Amino acid sequence: MDSSIFHLSVGSSFSITEFHISFSNNLPRIVSLYRVKCFALIKALNTILSLPPNKFLIATDLYFCLQTLSSNVFKSQLFSLIIIIREVLFYLTESDFDIQL
Repeated sequence: MDSSIFHLSVGSSFSITEFHISFSNNLPRIVSLYRVKCFALIKALNTILSLPPNKFLIATDLYFCLQTLSSNVFKSQLFSLIIIIREVLFYLTESDFDIQL
């Protein structure tokens, strides 16, 4: 998973090579890089939901998001996105997926 800041937009992308899946997205520059990375993580997790249960490793450089996932979510400015990420991770775990961040 990767994100970049461009002149007029902020972009993110991820790929699941084993299934030949790739995704990229651009959002307006007013959206923070952190939010874009959270959106990409949500999209990656939702994509994994459509695949057969398996082990997945999600590599990201978004330390802030990963740190927020393991701390008090209500103190985060990304509160709603973190709740969604936690919800999808819980559902994946309950559905026999092994997700490592």
